[in-house]
Amino acid sequence: MIELRPNPVPYSESEYQCGYCLVVNTPTGTQGWQELVINLRDQNEVRAEFEERISSLPTLGDFKKGLRAKDPDFDEHYNKARRERYRELLKEVKAGSLSRVYVERIHRRMSQSELAKRLNTQQPNISRMERPGYTIRTQMAKRLATVFKIDYREFL
Repeated sequence: MIELRPNPVPYSESEYQCGYCLVVNTPTGTQGWQELVINLRDQNEVRAEFEERISSLPTLGDFKKGLRAKDPDFDEHYNKARRERYRELLKEVKAGSLSRVYVERIHRRMSQSELAKRLNTQQPNISRMERPGYTIRTQMAKRLATVFKIDYREFL
């Protein structure tokens, strides 16, 4: 979450301040969320400071690497949990609360834009197809089946 707040810290008259700060809440693994406060000054200075702070944060890959070091069976457990979650999501598709397009896209860790490029369409079309109850035409179902490597009838 990123928000702009009035700057709570008073500054001396010799320092240039615009009176606002940028607040970025970022995940910090098992410790919850970390709040980064960047006082707004020159736009280029803010951008450089923001990029520096963000680049120093651990990534999901770093987090997984740490877990792998602690548990040699981490990948096995992680993949099992992903498969279980996928099965749960497929039940929600059958119940009508999720679309199959959404479940397959998320399972394959694709963005809507990436899927749109692979289907030679635009991102808003993907968003529409992901709405539960949206009727997908046979031609598009076949294109989706090619991308996801499942039977096209799953999308009809």
